[in-house]
Amino acid sequence: MSALDLPRYTQALAKTNCNRFPWLVPGEHSRQVRAAMKVAVPDYTGGPATAALLDPYQVPDGMIFSLRGICFLGFVQSWNPASGDLTWTLDVTSGGTRSVDYFVNVDTELGSLERPFPIGGRLEFESLDILQGFVTANANVGIGAPNFVELILWGHLYPASERRAGD
Repeated sequence: MSALDLPRYTQALAKTNCNRFPWLVPGEHSRQVRAAMKVAVPDYTGGPATAALLDPYQVPDGMIFSLRGICFLGFVQSWNPASGDLTWTLDVTSGGTRSVDYFVNVDTELGSLERPFPIGGRLEFESLDILQGFVTANANVGIGAPNFVELILWGHLYPASERRAGD
């Protein structure tokens, strides 16, 4: 054995696929995902207005999407975060539409263009699920261009076949 060989205690790991947490650690068959959606702030002058953030993201067939970070960003004049004047919601469509837990009527920015807000636990979406973001303008914010809101999803895809028993 040469000095460049793997140490004896790591040889077994090199011979097997031992990724026990494919939702957390991207494996060799994983692909990184950064899905960005951006839209102008909707006109709320007749009452609260909701706009779908463009380009819903669909999980490819046979893959699982592990969401590891998210950004809710507002490039908006005269907006006071946490006022409730502008809110974001993330929905998933999978045999019906539901809001994703903890991402309903979020009234502050989360993350930044450089660093997403981290997802501390396991948040996965199944094959062919569709993720769609919505923003609601209620009052006291600049509407239309150049006032924009953005949603960015960060994570990775891995094959559904790599799920372990019990997952």
